[in-house]
Amino acid sequence: MLESTQYKDPHRKGTHFRVRYEFHVGQRIEGSTPRVAGEWFWNNKQQTAFVARYIPGQEVEVYYDPRDPTQNCLDRTDRSGIIVMWLLAVGGAVLASSILWLRPS
Repeated sequence: MLESTQYKDPHRKGTHFRVRYEFHVGQRIEGSTPRVAGEWFWNNKQQTAFVARYIPGQEVEVYYDPRDPTQNCLDRTDRSGIIVMWLLAVGGAVLASSILWLRPS
């Protein structure tokens, strides 16, 4: 683990975080993808708990695509953000369809 930090950006609302790690699969690869669901968390408490799991210098297990190791992440089990993305996508599609269907011809 190279870096695991939470910080406040003075130009944006809320806290943000950064994780960086490295692993070797024939070559050194540096990654920064926290989980399969990406970087979005429901709240700061979840974000803080995630960052606290990783300490710089700690050995971590990295999950990667054997065909393309540049596709990697630290946590492949936490998919909570994916559900939200799908709900937003479906909701947006339904809303757009409704608007098109209801508009006067």
